[in-house]
Parts: sequence; C-alpha cells; structure tokens
Amino acid sequence: MSGLGSCRSLSIIIPTRDRAHHITRLIKSLFACALPAGIEVECLVVDNGSKDATRAEVEAMAKI
Repeated sequence: MSGLGSCRSLSIIIPTRDRAHHITRLIKSLFACALPAGIEVECLVVDNGSKDATRAEVEAMAKI
C-alpha cells in the first residue's frame, strides 16, 4: 500500500446512530482489509445517542 510512508498506526473513526443492523458487518469489513505488516489499527465508534442495539453490537465486537 503506497502513501503510508513511515506510518505505523491507523485510526478509523465511525460516527453512528441507530445502525445496529449494519455496524457489525462494517467493522468486520474494515478489519478484513489488507494492510502492510506492522500497521496497528484501532477502531473508534462514536455513538450519537442510539436507541437500538448499536452499543451492544459494538461491545460484542470489542470482545473479539
């Protein structure tokens, strides 16, 4: 992957609200992407007051 230079980490920020039915698939898809060896990835989900199971879905993914 060109353009990363000496970058050793990648932060992904996902703003969301009431997307429980999509969030697990999104996170799994992001982590399935091919990255150069040695890149540390973090995924931050910012929940804007969801009233569905978004929080529970994200917490379940965090345990994987």
